[in-house]
Amino acid sequence: MSITKMNPRTIHLGGPLTEVNDLPLTGTPLPGFLMERYSNSGVDTYRAHSTGGGPALPSVLLNQPYLNKAYDVAYADGDLAHVGVGVPGTTFYMIIGSGVNTPQGGFLESAGNGRLRNLGSGTRLFQALEAVNNSAVPGEAYLRVETVG
Repeated sequence: MSITKMNPRTIHLGGPLTEVNDLPLTGTPLPGFLMERYSNSGVDTYRAHSTGGGPALPSVLLNQPYLNKAYDVAYADGDLAHVGVGVPGTTFYMIIGSGVNTPQGGFLESAGNGRLRNLGSGTRLFQALEAVNNSAVPGEAYLRVETVG
C-alpha cells in the first residue's frame, strides 16, 4: 500500500519565517516565486528574482488566504507583497519551470524569473524534498523544497 502525497495548497510548509508585508510588488508574480527587493524609481518594492543562478535571500512570495485567494492565484502589479524570508530548514512549496526534471535531494538555484531550476554553476539556495518531472509537461509545477545554508 502506498500513501498519496496531497497538494499542500499553501506556500509556507514549516519552519522559522520572517514575514514582510509592507512593500508593493512590481509585476504579477505567483505565490511560490523567489523574490528580491528592488528600487523602482526610488520606491522600495519586491519583484521576481531576476538573476539566473545568482545569490538571493530565501524570500518567497506567500499565498493570500486572508483575501480568500488560492495558493496559485497571481498577485496584481502594485499589490502589497506577502513575502516569507526563511532560514536553513524552512520548507516551502515553490515553482519550477517547464522542462525541469528535479530529483529528490537535488539542489536548486534561481532561474532568473522567480522560478527555480536545477543547480548549475550558480548559488545553491534550496534542496528538493520530492522528485518532480516537469520535462515533458508544458507550464510550471510546484514542488516541496527546503532552504539550505
